[in-house]
Amino acid sequence: MPTLDQLDAIERIHKLPYDRQLRHFAKLEDPWKGLSIPNMVRVDLSDVTVMGGDIRRMPKLAGKPCFGNPIAWLVHGVVEHAHVGDRVFKTRCGRCSARMGCGKVAESRLNATPELREAAGNFREGGGASALRSIGGEQNARRALGALLKALTDRGPFESVNDDYANSWFEAERRSLRENATRRKQEERERNALLDLRANQIPEILAEHLPGERQDRLIRYRQFRDSGLAPKAIAVDPRNQNAQFTADVWLAKTRLTLRGKPPTAYAIATEMIANGQSYELRHASLRDRVNGALKRIELLETYRLAGRSEPVWPSFEPREVLKELLELRVLLDPLRTD
Repeated sequence: MPTLDQLDAIERIHKLPYDRQLRHFAKLEDPWKGLSIPNMVRVDLSDVTVMGGDIRRMPKLAGKPCFGNPIAWLVHGVVEHAHVGDRVFKTRCGRCSARMGCGKVAESRLNATPELREAAGNFREGGGASALRSIGGEQNARRALGALLKALTDRGPFESVNDDYANSWFEAERRSLRENATRRKQEERERNALLDLRANQIPEILAEHLPGERQDRLIRYRQFRDSGLAPKAIAVDPRNQNAQFTADVWLAKTRLTLRGKPPTAYAIATEMIANGQSYELRHASLRDRVNGALKRIELLETYRLAGRSEPVWPSFEPREVLKELLELRVLLDPLRTD
């Protein structure tokens, strides 16, 4: 499958004016050099209907501007096998799954007019592609090839029922390549994030999300406290600080848990002081207040209101939240690959 850069290069060949495309494939050196030409559709003789060089029926085929090109066929396609020393191997055209149909179209085009038939015959009688590569016969072969190029140019381009599909394929393929690249990057991000979790590290995307989880719990706490349905441990809040303090304790506790550290009241108090959330208390006093908040958290994470399936504070599942965050990032910015 071609890369985006290769796709651009193939499209440049595809969009060449007819005469320049003929000359491109007249090159003795590999006209596809460095390109990965798609080999996804098999085209046999019976798959193609061609009349006077114009294709009336064929499978949808794209990414092969060489298909049915008379010059590409004579200079490269006819030669199915190549010899290097004692080794014999198939050429690029020999390996192409569309070769049989390509040859049928090319031969029809080489016989579309008397002038073309004569010019093609002269080239073949002069040794064809082999003569072009030989020492001594290349001059006559080149002249014959030049005459054939002129006859094809004079005839003008042929038509194909496949043209619209071939023209539109490039943009569709680019979109597919970008989507595949985005998906692979997303999978890589997910793997790396899960590795971070297993290594007791908080992935960046999750670290950025945690304050939002804390804010959601703060709001739920206040709604529950003011609902008239909350137990005394939640409803009684003389300083109106318990909601914020309990949410802060939840955040510190969660961060410690994600880092693989026991979320004791002592450790939570230390974490909160380090993050500037001491509430102007010394460590011992803060630790005592954390113990009260931990009891409220346990209540909030188990207490269910009538008719509700989940508790006031839903459980926090890091893996599930992480997966949702990564999927959401792609939905909001589908072309993002960083």
